[in-house]
Amino acid sequence: MSLDRGDSYSEEFETREQAAAVARGYGGATIAECQEQDFDLTIDFDDIHELLYCRNETQIGEGDFITCTREQGDELAREINATIDAWTERHRINRTAWTFGAVRNEEYINPPKETEASANG
Repeated sequence: MSLDRGDSYSEEFETREQAAAVARGYGGATIAECQEQDFDLTIDFDDIHELLYCRNETQIGEGDFITCTREQGDELAREINATIDAWTERHRINRTAWTFGAVRNEEYINPPKETEASANG
């Protein structure tokens, strides 16, 4: 449910009807189906190479930095990503991002009409 027309969502409900009822109670709000997403904790070889290059610029000077084949670099990235996955699992680190990966079926729920509010109140 969102009180700011979909800029941010809070509260979780089992059904659309539950969300709509609470939205009416707030005097109207936007409801939607929001899908959580995980942080992207993967790294590719280009990221790794750039990080290592920057850490060694002084030592490189006018010379060359390490070289390897694309296959070797991809292998390193796979090994590092497997280590990150194992580490987050072992320490039960929550990978769920604060923002949603997808939002669909947004719907503004109007506040109850005056007659409905007085009849229910």
